[in-house]
Amino acid sequence: MPVLDRTAIATDDTIQVLLVEDNPDDVCLAKEMLAEFGNGRFDLTCTGRMETALRTLNEQPFDVVLLDLSLPDAHGLESIRQLRTVFPDLPLVVLSGLADQSLAILALRQGAQDYLVKGQGNGDLVTRAIRYAIERKGTEGRLAYLANFDQLTGLANRSLLRDRLARALALCKRQEQPVYVLYLDLDGFKETNDAYGHETGDQLLKAVAKRLQSRLRSVDTLARIGGDEFGAVLEGVGQGEDALAIAFKLLEALAEPFYLDGIETFVTGSIGLAAYPDNADDVEGLLGCADTAMYDAKAQGGNAIQVYTAGTGFRNSGRLALGNDLRRALAKSEFFLYYQPQIELDTGRTIGVEALIRWQHPERGFLTPASFIGAAEENGLIVPIGKWVLHSACTQFLAWLDQGLLPERGAINLSPRQFRDRKLIQMIGDVLAFHDFPPEYLEVELTESFLLENIHEGIMTLMELKTMGLHLSLDDFGTGYSSLRYLKMLPFDRLKIDQAFIRGLAITRQDDAIVSAVISLARSLGLDVVAEGVETEHQKAFLDDHGCHAIQGFLISQPLPAAAMTEWLRNAQLSPMAGIS
Repeated sequence: MPVLDRTAIATDDTIQVLLVEDNPDDVCLAKEMLAEFGNGRFDLTCTGRMETALRTLNEQPFDVVLLDLSLPDAHGLESIRQLRTVFPDLPLVVLSGLADQSLAILALRQGAQDYLVKGQGNGDLVTRAIRYAIERKGTEGRLAYLANFDQLTGLANRSLLRDRLARALALCKRQEQPVYVLYLDLDGFKETNDAYGHETGDQLLKAVAKRLQSRLRSVDTLARIGGDEFGAVLEGVGQGEDALAIAFKLLEALAEPFYLDGIETFVTGSIGLAAYPDNADDVEGLLGCADTAMYDAKAQGGNAIQVYTAGTGFRNSGRLALGNDLRRALAKSEFFLYYQPQIELDTGRTIGVEALIRWQHPERGFLTPASFIGAAEENGLIVPIGKWVLHSACTQFLAWLDQGLLPERGAINLSPRQFRDRKLIQMIGDVLAFHDFPPEYLEVELTESFLLENIHEGIMTLMELKTMGLHLSLDDFGTGYSSLRYLKMLPFDRLKIDQAFIRGLAITRQDDAIVSAVISLARSLGLDVVAEGVETEHQKAFLDDHGCHAIQGFLISQPLPAAAMTEWLRNAQLSPMAGIS
């Protein structure tokens, strides 16, 4: 449930204050101060014992508590612990007769929002402390909500699902009871999203979440764990047949049509089910088994339920083996980087170099990202792989910078999973600091799919990257969700037109029109445009005629290993490619 936000108290609202104080003189003083400085906005209720305070708080709502640490039935930090145990979200200001800095620090660590010493402040200080305590507690509550709940649907997020599963396992291991984990992925969601747009897709996800929640019990945890994928932790389910019956209820719920802005829409679901202790006995193991079973259900054509078995694992052995190979590849340094230049059309100057990951697989040979990035994204390995890419790219970019060869920027790609990682900003900052790499020479490329997640949180992350001094590029523009409503809010420096549209130039009028429109749109927004996958002189001429800023592709150079790229950059400095324009 969302936390109560008390920060939005209107100026004419009365603030309900509970004073827990057993000294009559201090009670009178508090009343006088609030009456003198509170402008009639404080309604004060007083009690002299913790027992009475807890009962009073159960009977009526309060905005804040003023707590004395010397009560007949509670003393010192124990007073705070008692109150916090029952009412963890209630703003709390400590009133103490001790001017003890160490005690004040401990009180704040225990959950108090402020610590006031009796006799060392006036009514103005007390009233401000009350208001700030309410604001701070509200901010804490909002941050806790953002960290644990999906903002689109209001469901738990992946992090909270993991916490709930860990708690359920700890309890059920002691009680020798089973725990079930369910993964559900929507079938046909992408088609609906592409056909009717991102906003309609959001409406569908919210409607699905509400319908799924209505079919689960109050003790179950339902979460949106990314995109159109949901997860659930089922506790207190005696038999596997009962858990399977719950899964069938969820499929039945999806079978009914959804009506979105008068449009009748249908989706189905693929469900994977895993159990403790039959399939795994820890959080990672259970989630992995449920995920594997869900993919098996989807491979059967969707609208199906797959209970995890050894057979399920064998049927997915290829995907699981690839995940194991990726872990080994990172440990054994099997990844390496290629680089591809970007050329300014007007001048022929090299203005950028994009780092592209490759994998020398010991059995399958040379692999491009299309062969393994999807699997890395699924199992979370894209996060450590992405960190390796940034370290390696910075090492090479810095070498070129020292030799005077690095153009205006070196670019790396961020996947949606990396972008959602809470430690992304810290990771990038740490890597740049480690290499002493100037951030103005680094460009981060993101695909439009990051718009599938919370757009407002995404904008904040982009703003932080911009504040660090990085360049931002929106990659593969036009192939994803292309929300123009958000594009004007996103702090990108340039757009990259996907090569799928470039290949169609002079072949289909639609691609000609799309590319021309994207260039015009970007220029009107003050953004540079880079066209990817340019392979012919005709494509280059079309882009030049329509005002495209830069190009990259086989017409200029295929991706090259570092040594070959170094030689290419040297030659480009000696003889800029002005003849291409």
